[in-house]
Amino acid sequence: MNVYDFDNTVFTPDSSLCFLCYSLRCYPRAVSSILPASIWQLFCYLKEGRKNAKKLKESLFSFLNRIDSVDALVEDFWDEYFDHIEPWYLTQKRADDLIISASPEFLL
Repeated sequence: MNVYDFDNTVFTPDSSLCFLCYSLRCYPRAVSSILPASIWQLFCYLKEGRKNAKKLKESLFSFLNRIDSVDALVEDFWDEYFDHIEPWYLTQKRADDLIISASPEFLL
């Protein structure tokens, strides 16, 4: 078994950031509505460290409550971003590989 981190290893760059940018293009009002709170949470994260990581992620992805079909959005995202999976990984992947990530489970 091989163990890999997903973001910046198997997928380049960070899948959460790519998904947020993609969502902003598709649903600009929904995503921009969470920006003030997310900027505050980012400030707290940078000031106080990782203990606020969960709050930051909750804030960043809270726009999903305003989307009718999150599953469709995720599927469309992967249709566009699948090519960000590194070719080296696709050529040597194994069925028993373990891929870990701090990205939200719904995205992966």
